[in-house]
Amino acid sequence: MINISKDFLYYIRNSFDQGYHLMETLRRMTIFVIGTLGVLILVLMEGDY
Repeated sequence: MINISKDFLYYIRNSFDQGYHLMETLRRMTIFVIGTLGVLILVLMEGDY
């Protein structure tokens, strides 16, 4: 998880450095968060069984 967080922060910094629009960055962050939550939910549901 720590490595993923570092890579994600690095990705955000690169996005701003490259001049991405704020909405584009927020859209990508939203997709990333939804994807992460989806994976966590799947893992938790698998753990219940």
